[in-house]
Order: sequence, then C-alpha cells, then structure tokens
Amino acid sequence: MAKQINWAQRLRPGVRGVAVEGTTDIPMLTAFLNAGEASGLWTSWATRLQFEAVDKNQHVIENVQQASNENLDVWGLIDRDWQTDIEVAEREANTARLRVLPRVMIENYLIAPSDVFEFLPPSKRTQTVKTQLDAGLSGSIVDDWLRNGALWAVMHENNAGEFCRERGSGYPSRALAKPEHDDVIQALLQGWYAQLEPEQIMIKYHQKQAAFRALPPVNWYARGIYGKSFFAQIVVPLLNRLFGQRSEGQWRSELYIEQPPAQCPSDIQPILLELLDF
Repeated sequence: MAKQINWAQRLRPGVRGVAVEGTTDIPMLTAFLNAGEASGLWTSWATRLQFEAVDKNQHVIENVQQASNENLDVWGLIDRDWQTDIEVAEREANTARLRVLPRVMIENYLIAPSDVFEFLPPSKRTQTVKTQLDAGLSGSIVDDWLRNGALWAVMHENNAGEFCRERGSGYPSRALAKPEHDDVIQALLQGWYAQLEPEQIMIKYHQKQAAFRALPPVNWYARGIYGKSFFAQIVVPLLNRLFGQRSEGQWRSELYIEQPPAQCPSDIQPILLELLDF
C-alpha cells in the first residue's frame, strides 16, 4: 500500500512538492540546497519546495502520478540503485516529473574520501584527518566493495528481484501457488535456471567488475558501490577511530545537518535547478 500524501492539504500556494523515498534523504537534500543558496546557485529555496518521504521508489512514482491527475505541482526524486542509463531514461520519460539521482543512492554522497572530508566541521578538517580518510576509504577496501557493487548490478540486470518476487509470481511461489501440469512446472524451472545460471552469472559478474574498475576513481564511489552499506560498515567505524564513538545516526547529523557542505555537489545541481525552475 503506497504512502499517499494529501498534497492538496500540504502544499501552500507557490510551493512545489517533492516526493522522496526515505526520511534520511530530506536533510541531505536540504544541506545541498543550503550550500547551493550560499554559493549563489539559487535563492529562497526553502519557501518554494516541500519535501515528503513516502518510503519506496514505487510510492514516489505513484504520488507523482496521483498529484498530476489532481493538477498539483509535485515532482519525485528516487535513488538510481543499479538501473542502467536506458532504464533511467525510460523511467523519467514514463513519469514526466520523476527524476533519478545520478548516484546509486543518497549515501553515495557520503563515502568518497574528499566528500567525507568536506562534510566534516572545519575544526576536524586537518591534513592528518585527510590523510587518514584517503588511506581508509581507498585501495583494497574500495576494490572489495566494487566487487560487491558489480554483483548487485549483475543481479539487477538479470532480474533477481523478479526471480525472488513475493505474492506468488516469483521463485518458488509461482510453482506452488496452485497445482500445475508437468509442462508448466518444467517451463518455470527452466526459466529460473536460465535466469540465474551460475556460470553465466559469474562471467557477467567478472565483466562488470572490469567495467567498474575501468571507470575514473570518482565514479567508483558514485556508481560502483552500495553506498548505504559502505557508509555504515566502513565510513562510520573509520570516523569513530578518528574522533570517538558515535552512532551512524549521530554521524549523519554531524556531517550534513550541523555542518552543511561548503558546496552543492555538481552532479545533483541540474536536478535541483530543475526542481526550482517555476
């Protein structure tokens, strides 16, 4: 069941609604918008945009479509996840006011050494800290997580989500939901085998690893790593070693709520400018 926002009640005149997936997206986008305003990219954004978290990307799409049916000015912003460029273009074309983040997810703005350094309060931005971040968030650890990202991407491209889909349409429920004849069962098993056939998956997995490693290093952090896990498992423990124990939530707060970044990341600026263009 989608979390449907009553946009007609929420939106004031002259304000555009923006549906996002998670509650953690909103303070990060707010930090980026504040940074952009401070550097003169736009003005008065806080009086023009109203963000609402609706849980899942499909819920974002449904909110945008429903608001459009009601002639309300609501846009949506979702994670890229592991969508290909073609999939992103199709999604944005199918839902006119939907935009897809340029990175895997919002947390991918919090994992590159340079990004983490820029998010830190000025008192913590020392050369020693920069050196530690560069050492702790690069090298073999990044290669490990690129391999993990490659598997995520290959599984997506082979419809693993559909393979394991709930509500009777995926493995194994589709074959068990009701009695089936042998030919139907055989076809289902053959289809599932072809979908996740081990040798082919491993070939594609190694090809994807090579493709990720061939990207410029800045793109490793943007498009090759599952940012949410990397932040929780690698960035937070490193920050704890440098500055003392804090929870993941406390670090999120310190990094982009208490101390907004000096600049809005360049790759999200076109989307934010588009949201403010009315």
